[in-house]
Amino acid sequence: MDINWPLILNCATLISLLVAIISLIMQSRSTKFTTDINVLLELENIFNGKLMLETRKKASRALLSHKKLQDVEGVLDFFETIGLLVRKGAVDHEMVNNEFSDYAYCYWIASQEYIKQIRSKDPNYWINYDGLIKIMNKVNDQTYNNSSYLPSKDDINELLLVESKRVVS
Repeated sequence: MDINWPLILNCATLISLLVAIISLIMQSRSTKFTTDINVLLELENIFNGKLMLETRKKASRALLSHKKLQDVEGVLDFFETIGLLVRKGAVDHEMVNNEFSDYAYCYWIASQEYIKQIRSKDPNYWINYDGLIKIMNKVNDQTYNNSSYLPSKDDINELLLVESKRVVS
């Protein structure tokens, strides 16, 4: 019986190629996960940074008093950016949901009066934030079997009250 060395060499080459492809895919997934975590940590740093804490404080006071509602724009813009990053796949939607959903839902619901006012002039305002809320609803449905989660009016007021009393140093 003759050994077909070219066939064995081709099979070994094919196996090596498959191992290399699988390794590359695994490395790519690991890199994506690390990138997602880094982006999420940076977003958390921004959200909890002095400038955004002051912005959140002003926004919550405006929403509680129903005055100077334009002060909510900084918070809406922050979540608009997160919505864009999620839509573009720059950060994992489940991670964002876990870290920001309470704030995202509360500010979204509490700001509806102002959002409708601005959207009457331009319906594209905060469209990625709107998409983020829809994605969060989907995540809650798929992950936690709870698509109907929305904070109550009391929950929203409590969060806004805490935000309005923040000491920013």
